[in-house]
Amino acid sequence: MARLWLVILLAGLLLPQLARAASDWEELLRAGSRLMEAGRLDEAEAVLGRALKAVGGGELALRRKALTLNDLGILAARAGRLEEAYARLDEARKILEALGAGARSRLVAVLVNLGEVLRRLGRLEEAEARLVRALELGERSGADHPGTQQARLALALVLERRGEAERASELAATAVQALTRTLGAVHPRTLDARRTLARLLRSQGREEEAIAVLREAVLADDLPAEPAVPLLADLAHLLRRSGALEEAVEVLRRARRLQVAAAGADHPRSRRLANDLGVLLKERGALAEARRLLEEAVGAPDHPERPLYLANLAAVLAALGEYEAAGARLDAALELLQADSEPDPLLLARVRNDRAVVLFALGSWQEALAESDAALAAAERALGAADPALLPYLGTRRALLEALDQGEQVRAVDRRMAALRERLVDRVAPAAGP
Repeated sequence: MARLWLVILLAGLLLPQLARAASDWEELLRAGSRLMEAGRLDEAEAVLGRALKAVGGGELALRRKALTLNDLGILAARAGRLEEAYARLDEARKILEALGAGARSRLVAVLVNLGEVLRRLGRLEEAEARLVRALELGERSGADHPGTQQARLALALVLERRGEAERASELAATAVQALTRTLGAVHPRTLDARRTLARLLRSQGREEEAIAVLREAVLADDLPAEPAVPLLADLAHLLRRSGALEEAVEVLRRARRLQVAAAGADHPRSRRLANDLGVLLKERGALAEARRLLEEAVGAPDHPERPLYLANLAAVLAALGEYEAAGARLDAALELLQADSEPDPLLLARVRNDRAVVLFALGSWQEALAESDAALAAAERALGAADPALLPYLGTRRALLEALDQGEQVRAVDRRMAALRERLVDRVAPAAGP
């Protein structure tokens, strides 16, 4: 009897400590997840490291350890440390497989994350094996279960990489239908699945189908900003490519309204949308509104995409005939790019070419020619000497040489442009029939 009372007494002393340990672990895991979503990866890693030490003991502790390892694996993958991510997730997988059927739903999630990491590592056969297993386990919980659809979508991306594009799009379409039934048309997971399906269709050249998939989502009035904003941006891009410029502008306006309402006009994505909308409006000829939006986009001095935004604003100013102002924006863009240890080579080429055009318009022809030579050299380094994308750079050089009455050099440029145009025709021409 005394021994029984001792056990009861010890249990009474230990249970509050165990409860506190569980509460500490849950708080740490939630805090780590919040920090990770906010992009504060170093802080998240420190917090999740503490959570790993707070899992306690027994079988429940093994579940907690697996969940913590899963989050640490996701964090490592986001930080680009893929081998570490694989090791964390594989350890979580082994724990959950040892725990058996009771841990099935957690195991499915870990296998999906593991498959994603393996895909990014290029280990496609292993990725497919993990994701097929995740799909099989998920279907035991129900064919429409959201976890099953995440496995299906991840498998679709692996199959695309393996050259099975049609089967990949079929899997993604099934996932979209199931998520629409279980979670609704505007749930973030459903919208993400639509983006994946549209991307797969676009990669097969089925752009009209991709547009239809995305259009279905935007019919709802109550779209959440995340991930509806990137979905709307995808749709606007496809509409622009298809020539539906007016609809593209309206879709992008809606995306920007949602984004600004959710995060404010100074958010990096809000600035990006202001830039993209400004570019579309320039194409439409709405130069005044395009200028206002692009000036808003360049407002943040430390934004990494500021050189691009400055170049786009300069293009609008040049179209308005404000060449001095356009030149000042291009000078600022060039200064930022030259200060960057790894500037975007094509953006650098474009900025230099645009500067040549502006200098030409201002009458500085010799300086413009030197800048055009620098732009062409930068483009050739990025693209090679035989890419038809060099044509705009050669066109600028030709116009300058002609203005300077350099007839022989003009003819040399004409011959090169003709050869590149032939390559362009060969690239887009259908194969000859038998």
